Amino acid sequence: MDQRHQEYVAYYEARLRNVAGNPLYPHSEAAERALYEAIRDAASLEAFRERLEQEKLEVACAVARVRDQATARAGLYEELEEPVRAGPEKAVLALLESRSFDDVQSLTEAVGAIEGEWRQRIGADETLIEEFWGDWKILEDIEESEQAIVPQGWHPERLESAARERQTGAEHFHQVTLPETRKFFPAYEPDYAALWAVRHRRKMPVADPIVERRIAGHRRYRSID
Repeated sequence: MDQRHQEYVAYYEARLRNVAGNPLYPHSEAAERALYEAIRDAASLEAFRERLEQEKLEVACAVARVRDQATARAGLYEELEEPVRAGPEKAVLALLESRSFDDVQSLTEAVGAIEGEWRQRIGADETLIEEFWGDWKILEDIEESEQAIVPQGWHPERLESAARERQTGAEHFHQVTLPETRKFFPAYEPDYAALWAVRHRRKMPVADPIVERRIAGHRRYRSID
């Protein structure tokens, strides 16, 4: 075995050590071990290259890495009750079950297409909670303007201020948020019931009655009802 061959053996052995014994990478360990043993047992680098191509060993390593990572992420998101974020990982796993790959590029493109599609779905799912929580201070200001105990002469000005805020909120929702989101999901409608799902509710560290009041205020702020 010449010097270059020895260096390749050391390289692939190092790759194997990176995943060996790691419970998150069982498929990667098996694929990397097969690759390492192929270079270790090869009579020459040329013989190794021939086997590498014939058995698609590098492709097998890439597929195994994608499988292990998708499995780990899907499990974590399920544990965290994040079904939408688990979606692309499950889709990748379903892809690997239904299709074989002969080269890494086609694998990368297929996985990238799934991630791109689900990136839009995740964005649509998080649009409402991001804008709802982002508008929280405005909703508080509107409530204060309408309900604060102030001299009688101040009431018209405060009510006018609240009305302007609501007009701004409605215009932004109907002219920006809704059309932009519907570019990707034509049937999109804000689902306020989804705000009670664990993935969204944990982002609002306030009591349920306050959330209920703010939801009602936000719908009015956006002129949805």
